[in-house]
Amino acid sequence: MTKICNKCGKAKPCTAAYFPRLKGCKDGLRPVCKECMKIYHAQHYKNCYKERHQKLSKINYLKNKKQIIERRDQWRKDNPEKYKSGYLEQSRNYYKNNKDKILEWGREYSKNNPLLGRVRTAKRRAKKRDSLEHYTVMQINEMLLKQGHRCNICDAKFDVVGYHIDHIIPISRKGVDTIDNIQLLCPYCNLSKGNKTMSEFAEYLKEIS
Repeated sequence: MTKICNKCGKAKPCTAAYFPRLKGCKDGLRPVCKECMKIYHAQHYKNCYKERHQKLSKINYLKNKKQIIERRDQWRKDNPEKYKSGYLEQSRNYYKNNKDKILEWGREYSKNNPLLGRVRTAKRRAKKRDSLEHYTVMQINEMLLKQGHRCNICDAKFDVVGYHIDHIIPISRKGVDTIDNIQLLCPYCNLSKGNKTMSEFAEYLKEIS
């Protein structure tokens, strides 16, 4: 025995496997098949609830960011095979199919958020060195206020010359990425300091003065 779906017009077996149950109907089944109902609900969600759900999800993520990241990282450690075969493969395929779009988005985002771009670059480099600690955007903003938006060496104003994030003990000399090893310098001082320590840089300044 078959039943014709009122939505798609296809004849399908008249059973609960193909049509949702509904007591008010003569045969106890809805006139629209499950496949069409699924499409309808997906479209209804997109039109009515998707934006609201995204906003609530974002609020929940920001409110519980630390716990969410910890749970995610723990799941990846506990399920390495699932992570590799699922998420990583999906990410690689998405990047492969949308490479130009992703790169363009990244360039635009870095342009509009230069400080965040610097911190992310430092974080990525720290991971390559197996360093678990690194400074954050908030810490850099706090340091800007602490230094009065001036170079920590020559006292130049950052709003005139800009600034660089400098490692007091250079990374090449086993310095770390924590905020305790960070200072903000004008471009001239940072490029002149290079991979010198502060004491070495002070001697260098005496020599050239």
